[in-house]
Amino acid sequence: MRRNRRGFRKESKYKKFLLVLIFCILLPVVAVYGGFYASRYVILPAIMWNEDEVKKETIVEDTQEKKVESKEESTKVEKSPSKSEGTEYAIKGMTIYGIQIGSFANMENAKIQLKELEDKNIMGRIVEKNNFKVIVGFGSKRETIDKIMPIVKEDFKEAFVFEQYIEEKKIIGENSDKEHFVKLNEINKKVFEEMEKIEEYLVESKGTDVELNSSGIEKNIKEIKGLEKELEDINISNKGKEFKEKYTNIMGEFTKSLSNQISSDNVEKSIIGFLDKYSKLHTNN
Repeated sequence: MRRNRRGFRKESKYKKFLLVLIFCILLPVVAVYGGFYASRYVILPAIMWNEDEVKKETIVEDTQEKKVESKEESTKVEKSPSKSEGTEYAIKGMTIYGIQIGSFANMENAKIQLKELEDKNIMGRIVEKNNFKVIVGFGSKRETIDKIMPIVKEDFKEAFVFEQYIEEKKIIGENSDKEHFVKLNEINKKVFEEMEKIEEYLVESKGTDVELNSSGIEKNIKEIKGLEKELEDINISNKGKEFKEKYTNIMGEFTKSLSNQISSDNVEKSIIGFLDKYSKLHTNN
């Protein structure tokens, strides 16, 4: 009887051990498979769904932003200049030449040399560029200045050619002013062509026995007066009108000064006065 009980106990212990062993083996396997299936069919789909929703939201936001940008760009393209803005035009700039005989840190010293020139019947002008430069002669062509350089160097050994660039003048006008500004530039070009002819007459008479060509200068004055009339007839608007009126006054003063006395000194003085006023007209707003 005791033997049977012992045998039963041993068998019972063996079964318990076997069950524990099977449980220990199956538990990790079940956990692995359970985790695999849970990840594949529950967790991952949930994550993927969230990502899809985020992507959809991002796409929607990007689309909306692009639509807004596109709308803004189309607005910019379609936007036409308002009447208050106007259109920008330009009075062409130019280079004029002279002969520099002095350069000073202050205006007073420059004026002293200018007075010395006048005492020698030489007309000059002061150009403010970095400092105060004393300039004699005028020409829209370098060749004109080269002709009188030897004469000037007799009194001023260190003299050299000076280039002055008059920058173009920006002016706001109406869209309809385009042809008027074209005409204004044409007139301006012709004015300086006439002045160049006058300067050539002066060069011919300097340091020679050749008399100043008064009749030729009278023709130039007549041409400039005709250009002055053309300028007055231009029906330009806004700032263009202001420029036109000031330029017309400068031309009128120039022709009047020349008409009063056609002499070398007066002609040079008139040209210098014109250049100073014209330069300031381009520079000032």
